[in-house]
Amino acid sequence: MSISLLLIGAILLLYRQQQINRFKHINSKLQKSDERLHQALKGSDSDLWEWHDSNQLISLDNRGGVLGAEPTFTLAIAELPLHPADMDRFNKTWLEFYGCQTDVLDIEYRYLHPQDRTWHWLRINGRAVEVDSQAGKVIHAAGMYTDITKKRALESEVNLLAQAFENTSEGMLILNVNKDIKISNAAANLILASHKADLAGKPFIELVAESTEPFDMDDVFDKERFWTGECEFYCIDGSRCPVWMNVSTMINDSAESLYYVVVFSDITERKHSEQHLKRLANNDTLTGLANRSMFSRRLGQVIEAAKQHDETLALLFLDLDRFKHVNDSYGHGMGDALLVEAASRLQGCLSDEHLLCRFGGDEFVILLRDAKDIDTINHIAKQLLNQIEMPFKLYGREFFISTSIGISIWSGDDQTPETLIKNADLAMYHAKEEGRGNFQYYSAERNAEALYHLRLEADLHKAIAANEFEIYYQPQVNVDNNRLAGVEALIRWHHPSDGLVRPDVFIGIAESCGLIVDIDRWVLTQACIDGARWYKEYQQDFLVSVNVSTMHFRQPDFIDFINATLHRTGMPAKCLSIEITEGVLMREIDIATQHLLALKQLGVDVAIDDFGTGYSSLAYLRTFKVNTLKIDRSFLIHIDQNQADQAIVSSIIELARNLSLEVIAEGIETPEQLAQVVKRGCHIIQGYYFAKPMPKAELEQHMKQYL
Repeated sequence: MSISLLLIGAILLLYRQQQINRFKHINSKLQKSDERLHQALKGSDSDLWEWHDSNQLISLDNRGGVLGAEPTFTLAIAELPLHPADMDRFNKTWLEFYGCQTDVLDIEYRYLHPQDRTWHWLRINGRAVEVDSQAGKVIHAAGMYTDITKKRALESEVNLLAQAFENTSEGMLILNVNKDIKISNAAANLILASHKADLAGKPFIELVAESTEPFDMDDVFDKERFWTGECEFYCIDGSRCPVWMNVSTMINDSAESLYYVVVFSDITERKHSEQHLKRLANNDTLTGLANRSMFSRRLGQVIEAAKQHDETLALLFLDLDRFKHVNDSYGHGMGDALLVEAASRLQGCLSDEHLLCRFGGDEFVILLRDAKDIDTINHIAKQLLNQIEMPFKLYGREFFISTSIGISIWSGDDQTPETLIKNADLAMYHAKEEGRGNFQYYSAERNAEALYHLRLEADLHKAIAANEFEIYYQPQVNVDNNRLAGVEALIRWHHPSDGLVRPDVFIGIAESCGLIVDIDRWVLTQACIDGARWYKEYQQDFLVSVNVSTMHFRQPDFIDFINATLHRTGMPAKCLSIEITEGVLMREIDIATQHLLALKQLGVDVAIDDFGTGYSSLAYLRTFKVNTLKIDRSFLIHIDQNQADQAIVSSIIELARNLSLEVIAEGIETPEQLAQVVKRGCHIIQGYYFAKPMPKAELEQHMKQYL
């Protein structure tokens, strides 16, 4: 009997051990499976979650580090760090899942990452593990969550590129490796009078009717990798459309072609304009200027006359920079309006003895008579540049372009009219190579002038350290009480070998070579040193005005430098006036608004210099934080005789009065000019009538009669 019991016990013990081994084996497999799952999830920015109704808590397994450094997170649904904009949507989806209205949970939302404290995107997927059918609710759920921040960002970039492709103003086609059209954008469909379905799969060569430049499909696509030129396309409706086309190749790492990109714009209107221009005889019908044929005849006559009278001529060749962008983007109507306005501005810079011609397209040619003085030519060229650089307001839009100018000189040599034009044209391309928006000479004079400027530029680098600069001050007098209202600081350069160099020469060089900011800051510092001493000595609140260049004004640390200079020199902010031209303000509206507000907060006075000579907007003038308008001397030279100048000056003074601004008349030289501005309400005067710009020591003697 005892043997039987022992045998049964042994069998039971053996069976129990087998069960234990089997359980351990299964548990080991489960652990390995769980580990493999977590390893897989770790590489995919994913991990597991589980929720129980019994404690209303969700457990987030974080072994992959998706949510930060903590290995697990356990919190209530309401404690999830959701983005405020996603809370309602998340709660609605969760309640639907919890109430068994949906079988699965699938939601994307933003959460605040515990480590970098930025919003990440998370996607939660899951199913109900256990459901209370009678209560109609989930009592146990589990699933997986994934950080999809990168995926969301990539989708956003893809959508942005797709929108840019679809909404660009130029037609675009993407071809596959067989040169068949794969995708077209809206502009392409508009130009070709087609729908996307009409072009999809169509061989590109079937679109090309003819091209001005040789266009070989195999050479362009398989060898050149890039081609640009003029073509005609067959439209779907059977018509033909001239286009300007660029073809480029997309290649892989092995330099194999994957796709081809064709970008084109409709140039139908431009072609019509070109045909119309060919029919013109003497005058350009758009601008009213002389056309090419008339200019060529007139140039020949002037050269013959110049030979008889030993006269020097200058020919300026102008090409409008970025005009093609305006023309292609906004149409020829906008381009024509811009050309008319540009022609008017150019004509306004010239006297009647000079001849302006629209040479073709966006090119103009100017013949200057009796052009012996290089400085005069430079002055006119700078005026032309400034006029074209001012904003063009056309049909509710604002455009900024520039012009490149080439200059050739005729001085009695054997140059033909064609050679003179060709040399100016070559110089114009040289100007474009130098960065556009400038003028260059083609002549021995150009080389000499360029060498002189290069020498001055090299000397400018040493001028501050060598103490070659000096500030002259010009008084500003209040005629109401015959007291000094202020002084304007004007820089002078005593060159060691050339003597006194004109400011309009070296300031332009300083701007082109990037030294203007250092010079501006030197002037500002010296003026503040002098102003602080005068304030302590005389206890008078007259202003010291300092001109600020465009480059200096747009510097990010402009305000910081002024503030530091005031503190360093002890100059009261109320005694400093910053003079800025209206052109600078209108070109840098956002920066101007910020800097002017900061200057007002510092207590620094701001004056708009040369008011009325540049482009200005009364709407911006109303909001700009300025204190003073300075009437440019160009309106005052003939004010005692010219009614138009009188009306302009009266308007400026009345405008300043209505805006509670001070107004200063600049460049007053005669009693007649003084009487005209005073009787119109301007009482602060600057000009030779009272005093020329003078050194500091001379100014301090001059001050005694006003203080």
